[in-house]
Amino acid sequence: MSKLEEILKLVRSINADEFQSQLTVGDSLDDVYEELLFLAKKIEAKKKRITVIIEHISNCFAGNFFDFLPISEEQDELDVFCMGFNTYIEELKAVLVSKNVLESSNQKLVKEREHSEKLALEKEIVLSNIRHEIRTPLNGILGFADLLLSNHSLDAESKNQLEYIKLSAAILKFIVNDVIDLAKINSAEITLSVRPFSLVKLTQMIQDTFLVKIRKKDVKFIISIDKNVPDILSGDAVLVSQVLLNLVNSAVELTQEKGELQINIELAEDDRQKCKIKIELQHSGKGISIAQTAGVFNPFVAINDDSSRRQEGIGEGFAISKKIVDALNGEIKIVNKIDVPSSISLILPFAK
Repeated sequence: MSKLEEILKLVRSINADEFQSQLTVGDSLDDVYEELLFLAKKIEAKKKRITVIIEHISNCFAGNFFDFLPISEEQDELDVFCMGFNTYIEELKAVLVSKNVLESSNQKLVKEREHSEKLALEKEIVLSNIRHEIRTPLNGILGFADLLLSNHSLDAESKNQLEYIKLSAAILKFIVNDVIDLAKINSAEITLSVRPFSLVKLTQMIQDTFLVKIRKKDVKFIISIDKNVPDILSGDAVLVSQVLLNLVNSAVELTQEKGELQINIELAEDDRQKCKIKIELQHSGKGISIAQTAGVFNPFVAINDDSSRRQEGIGEGFAISKKIVDALNGEIKIVNKIDVPSSISLILPFAK
């Protein structure tokens, strides 16, 4: 496979959607250019949606508590946040009109104080979770853009478009780091979108997302899927990919240079209509100590390396993954063995 074909494959993996025909079918520079234009439009559309969300939230803090955030047809992380925010608005309405709140001014003041303290705590969790959930794919986009810009055969116009993509992604990353874009405080707020998806395609997307980072660290990334595992499953591919992105990102952070990262996927249970898939992620890094295992899924627990320095996004990634797995009726646990780096084990149910 040529360098151009490899780049085109990476860009297509970003643009890909489940069971929809891909944007281009060739392997020429024109195809790369068309794919990147499409990606730029997606980024620009997301920027506009974030602007609307910011405006709605600003109005809410200004006193207009009953504006609902718009839900698009994209069914992405911004829509997850909007749905969670709207649920909060509905609950706020119920509180404001409830009989208990109106019984006495003293009770009302006490409840409002407790509610404010809870919101302040939840806000900190949300901000931490947002930065981790969206920062990882944004870093992938920025990395791919840098990789393409290093291709000296690109014409001036194509390079300008790449620079635009890089700039747009950088702006979006800045906005994500400063604005609440995603709220998944309670797994009950997570809305499942069950559709058929390709497990092979999903895991390939995970691997491609971290291609630049693992090459930089010279990490060997292996994905092993048992032949008994059905390729086509029915479930929420977006949430499954979010879990894997979080866990793989944490594993890459913990894996030292020239290390190894492996994902093993096998069939745990099987019948005619449904099955359970076991996904185990192992890496050659230090891993998580037995003492840290008990609280590793707590969003306030930091996972440290040898220098007692917090690894970027690792604690948040485990906490977010646990909430999503619970919503999927799955299981997640840390497996510790003496003298062996800890591994993460997932068991997720799917319909066939």
